[in-house]
Amino acid sequence: MLDIKRLRENPDEVRRGLAAKRVEVDLDRILALDQERRTLLTAVDALKNRRNVVSKEIGALKKSGADASEPMEAMRKIGEEIAASDQKVREVEERLDGLLLCIPNLPHESVPVGSDASENRVVRTWGEPKAFPFEPRPH
Repeated sequence: MLDIKRLRENPDEVRRGLAAKRVEVDLDRILALDQERRTLLTAVDALKNRRNVVSKEIGALKKSGADASEPMEAMRKIGEEIAASDQKVREVEERLDGLLLCIPNLPHESVPVGSDASENRVVRTWGEPKAFPFEPRPH
């Protein structure tokens, strides 16, 4: 599987490699899912940070003997929101991983582009091919 960072930073290079292999993949959809995932993660991290800050405040309120029911209720709602957002992140990541698995490795730029194996070129050989007195099996 190709690294998503490579797709993000060099989408044109990946498109050229896929075209050389004659593979069609919706890179725009992959990049959109990646952006959605990153946006969701940022939002979830902000909610978790808010929960941590308010949890410390709740602890201080309880320690001083003050009523902490209102902030605790707010944190319960934030906890539900975090759980829902985490679920969305998992769903987006599953879709993204499924699409990323469809992308093959990209050919090196020195590899000639051809329609089939007959257009391959021999770069070098070593020794003489062994001659068999029988037809070897293809495996």
